[in-house]
Amino acid sequence: MPQKQEMDFLNCDGKLKGFDVCIDKGTFDAIILNPDNFNDGKKLYIQSLKEALKCDGFFAITSCNWTREQLLDRFSEGFEFVQELPTPRFQFGGKTGNAVTALIFKRVH
Repeated sequence: MPQKQEMDFLNCDGKLKGFDVCIDKGTFDAIILNPDNFNDGKKLYIQSLKEALKCDGFFAITSCNWTREQLLDRFSEGFEFVQELPTPRFQFGGKTGNAVTALIFKRVH
């Protein structure tokens, strides 16, 4: 049976390891939007994610706060972009956008 664990992702001290897939639906948004902890939260999140995933493991993120380009930038170190998932689109003022962004990354080195 697949392994399932729940833990404080920013304070797991390397206890989460060996996962083939990690899925995030809002956790990164909540952590990174904390104005008192922006840089530290981002750094801890990425470090924990790298430790949790096997090399070549996959990471799926759904964000309602960050664009594709912003997420590509934030996960450029240690992750390779694989695919953008289709999400609902809207049109306002003649411009089209997405309500959320959903991306798949693969952990490298």
